[in-house]
Amino acid sequence: MKRFIAALITIAYCFVSLLPVSAEGVDNYDPRGSETVSSVSSQGKSGACWAFAAIACAEHDLIAKGYENETVDLSETALVMSVGGEQPFSSSGSAAATELAMASGKGISYESYEPFIAVEPEAAVVSEYKKNVCEYGLYEAKEIKKYEIKAAVKKHGAVYVSHYYDSKYMHGGAYYDPDAKSDTPINHADVIVGWDDDYPKENFSPQPENDGAWLIKGSWGTQMSEDGYYYLSYDEAELANFTVFDMGRAYDEVYAYADKLPAQNITASSEISAACVFTADTEQTIKRAGFMYMNSNEAQYVLSVYTELEKGSPVGKLTATAEGKVSSRGFYSAELSSPVKIKKGESFSVVLTLKGKRPSLAAMRGVPVSARAYISIGGGAFTDLADTSYQAAAPYVFAYADEESTEPCRDELRAAINRLFSDARCQKETVYALRVFANKKSSAAELKNALYLLLSAEEENDEALIISSPDEWEEFAKKVADGDDFSGKLVTLACDIDFDGKNISPVGNDENGFAGIFDGCGHIIKNAVIDSGNNEYAGLFSVLEKDSSVMGVTLQNCRVMGMTAGGICGKSEGFEIRRCAVYADVQGADKTGYVAGEASGVMISDCIADNTDNLRGCVTERIYPTDSTEPLRSGIWERCGEVLREKRGLYDKAYGISVRKLPKTGGVTFYHIVFGIMEERTFDMLMTALRSAGLN
Repeated sequence: MKRFIAALITIAYCFVSLLPVSAEGVDNYDPRGSETVSSVSSQGKSGACWAFAAIACAEHDLIAKGYENETVDLSETALVMSVGGEQPFSSSGSAAATELAMASGKGISYESYEPFIAVEPEAAVVSEYKKNVCEYGLYEAKEIKKYEIKAAVKKHGAVYVSHYYDSKYMHGGAYYDPDAKSDTPINHADVIVGWDDDYPKENFSPQPENDGAWLIKGSWGTQMSEDGYYYLSYDEAELANFTVFDMGRAYDEVYAYADKLPAQNITASSEISAACVFTADTEQTIKRAGFMYMNSNEAQYVLSVYTELEKGSPVGKLTATAEGKVSSRGFYSAELSSPVKIKKGESFSVVLTLKGKRPSLAAMRGVPVSARAYISIGGGAFTDLADTSYQAAAPYVFAYADEESTEPCRDELRAAINRLFSDARCQKETVYALRVFANKKSSAAELKNALYLLLSAEEENDEALIISSPDEWEEFAKKVADGDDFSGKLVTLACDIDFDGKNISPVGNDENGFAGIFDGCGHIIKNAVIDSGNNEYAGLFSVLEKDSSVMGVTLQNCRVMGMTAGGICGKSEGFEIRRCAVYADVQGADKTGYVAGEASGVMISDCIADNTDNLRGCVTERIYPTDSTEPLRSGIWERCGEVLREKRGLYDKAYGISVRKLPKTGGVTFYHIVFGIMEERTFDMLMTALRSAGLN
């Protein structure tokens, strides 16, 4: 009888797991237009969809937890290069690879410090320093069942999913492949951010049997389907690897020997243990431990931390434990029962014990870490992996610690700032390092990140051009006009440039546009008269080509004149214009737009224009439909399909005040737009900022 009941329960569970069960009774969930989603990115010509999906999941979870807001933009390039491999931007990555990198304290940097080069991603230069930047920590990333997706999306903002993709099955923003089977090979990763149980099956072509679909945030930019989003039928048969990323604050130090694939499983009948012995770099407190699990069998785990180790052994004095249950593949971690203080040079161990029906220990293949990694089968004695036939380097076991004092990190950062302060290659990173250094509450992790970014800027030297004077700007403009489009290259503005009322030409001309990445680093182009001359398109840039990107630059007290005129560009067919500001007189004889005179296929986000009487709009052609020409007021805006919509209304010269509890900054914050760059500042800086803007 018991077996019969158990069989019925199993059948019921399997049936239910195939259904997209409603989360909290909600049949439709679409977060677009809210402050819970980050902007759509584009993987360009790369095969790194797996990294774009993982980064989107991390961004959404951080937004859901209040660590970041919807403008957060983490670097896919930094994650890809941290995962590594012979062809890092190919399709060879996976959710597991990203989990390992993040769990090892790698690969979570902001996009502004490692922008994605859409046209030539392989051209990225990422130093070992930058690979170790990790603004946040991964606490858990595990596969879930289909019936758990909706609740996970509501809690974490997104769920990673793998599936087969062929553009011939995409129809009007709806995707269904009738030929897919459960064993169809996977070739793409995406992000589930919502659902519609009643989405009509008639919207798909070919047509599935049932209504209902997942809302997918794609990674091919806003040109694709509905502003970069599309619906994926519930009937799609091959969907797999549903994974949730659970993020948190970064720890100051991560200890691990195994941080790369490939992996191998070492299986036991009922119990298996692994141990790693580490030595503390400084005086620290061990607070968390974790491990990778690459099996679907359920198991109970215990993580134990030992100090005062016995000679030649990974055990000694038991000082703390953490325990739990695993039921799917993924990364797991837990806070220890009590913090463990470790002195500099002291050895300690983390022991992972798994119990259950045929539990498997995940270990990295390779040459064993002699006298540092151990294994035990069935509760027996520990054996050095170097003395076994497993050919495993070390188990995927991690320890997380915080420094007892930040002074050593602060001293190291101070020395780097002093040495590189006048180095133009490091200007942006130096400014950031100074901010972190000046904040007495900066953690050791934050100080280390600032140091790594500074040292990486010195080492990478990957900028094609650094502009720091009016003459250098005009040389740049002429190079583009003469045919150097800077495709796949980074151009950086190192300081404010004042043209003192001088007439200058746009960068490029009607025939030769800019196709690279331009980072204004928050600087200002001011007091310039930009005239298109004999060309049609006038703007800071005449024409932005398909794969270009412009960010973080402001026009102040400038005049822009031409047939088709825009503050940032006369014409854009580019990838994106982001965090730019236009406080200028823009006049086009034919078309006028404060950001772009004419634009198509471009994502415009987080841009701002001065609210003047003659303001006519952000973009004059093809972004607005003919029946909607509302002007761009002070605020944060994003492109949605063919219209611009306001993400957050800000008034009084684009200042906004709100009360939010942000774990990273804390207390009362306000959003401050200074020449197009949005920052979060604490309340005690409010009056200073208001006075600087003349609002007191």
